[in-house]
Amino acid sequence: MKIIIFSHLFPNKNFPYDGIFNLSRAKALDKQNCEVIVIAPISLNPYFRNIFPKFRLGENIRLFKKLNSIPTIEYIEGIKVYHPKWMQLPNKMFWKYHSEIMHFYIGRKVQEIIKTFKPDLIISTWLNPFASYSEYFKKELHVMTFALAEGSDLLIHPYHYAGWEKIQRKINTNCELILAVSNRMKKHMEQKTKFNNIEVIRNGYDEELFQLHDYTRITQHNPIRIVSVGSFHHVKGQDILLKAIMQLKIPFELTIVGSGPELEACQSFVHNYKLDKVVHFIGNLQHNALPEELVRHDIFCLPSRSEGFPAAPLEAMGCGLPVVSSNVGDMDEIIIDGFNGLLFKCESPEDLAEKLTLASKIDWKKNAISEWVENRYSWNNWATQILEKHCSYLKENKILASISKN
Repeated sequence: MKIIIFSHLFPNKNFPYDGIFNLSRAKALDKQNCEVIVIAPISLNPYFRNIFPKFRLGENIRLFKKLNSIPTIEYIEGIKVYHPKWMQLPNKMFWKYHSEIMHFYIGRKVQEIIKTFKPDLIISTWLNPFASYSEYFKKELHVMTFALAEGSDLLIHPYHYAGWEKIQRKINTNCELILAVSNRMKKHMEQKTKFNNIEVIRNGYDEELFQLHDYTRITQHNPIRIVSVGSFHHVKGQDILLKAIMQLKIPFELTIVGSGPELEACQSFVHNYKLDKVVHFIGNLQHNALPEELVRHDIFCLPSRSEGFPAAPLEAMGCGLPVVSSNVGDMDEIIIDGFNGLLFKCESPEDLAEKLTLASKIDWKKNAISEWVENRYSWNNWATQILEKHCSYLKENKILASISKN
């Protein structure tokens, strides 16, 4: 079976940590004997922080060069990835037109790739413009498409920008299935959207990589060691975590893994409040280096303002860490209070500080946490369900076609 993953969320030469979960999905499908390629368009527009409130010419030039130098074709861990370039215009005015704008820039190249590869299925992750782009897959290429909602694309963007009705119609008309990553997200879709044919396939994690190892220290440290992993964007809430640790009365050390537009502001906060000795920014890590970093710590923190069904807390649990997370998205489906973590009120540094303090006093059963998550979540299981959905959809439509003929 031939499958294309279509999304901006995928690692590349210059940004090797973008959308690492989609690389895991591609590899899982590959293990299922599927032939997988990826179309990961690169938008050449600057970051908003480099434009407002102050236009930063030097940073904009450096970013443009970095984006533009990403190869048009590359192989990431054996997966062939195409990177057609386009110019994404500001969401505030052009969000509902993004699929048309993207088609203007890269439509001919995308059609060429699809006609040559002849896929059985396209998985479009991120609802707009990638799932909404499915109108071109249907109208011109007649390829089955699954739309996959990741989180913010469903829970935040439709409420901030105009054009959601139009985008929904495109996806409903041209995508055979709309995939939710959890029961909560499916319920949100049923209540708040007009989507049809909604199915749930939960995200997973690489259980072969993220697990307890011989070098794992089961005992807790003093001071307590907290770790957080994520890109530095406002939605990820690192600023909430930093405000929370200001209120901790227990000895602690905090390590934050990742990079992104908000990193500089977080570093300035740490410097201004003289937290440099207890807060460590270590940048991005290779995915296969994360487990060893995780097991050096006692608690994993996910302070996000919004999430779907994220892989990072599953990876942490695979390494035996309890997770202290904001009660957003589907985290209440993952966290069992007092067994594998604690939930805190979103946007509340005070509640996060309280939960981190409580977590430092619990005798967590790390082996039990690791076994629990391994028995329930994996990317291989995700890939199996994708293929099953594809197969069942084909069978149902053959039966319906047969009935209509008779």
